[in-house]
Amino acid sequence: MDINFESYTAATLNDVLRLFYASVQSTKEGGEYSVASLRSQRAGINHHLSDVNIISDTVFKTSNAVFKAILKRYSLEI
Repeated sequence: MDINFESYTAATLNDVLRLFYASVQSTKEGGEYSVASLRSQRAGINHHLSDVNIISDTVFKTSNAVFKAILKRYSLEI
């Protein structure tokens, strides 16, 4: 897969983000990131992209649903 995600179509980026959100783990001992860290990562990606808004554009509905589900799971584990 091309690592230049800036060149992805919105639909492809949505699919990649959906998979990323579902599988992200910190590199330290394979643990999970905090909710704040996950939100920061998503905000950073969104800030980096100028053509789309991965937080509010409707094309990112499925990746945002996965993101919200991950946040909810993390919140329940605390």
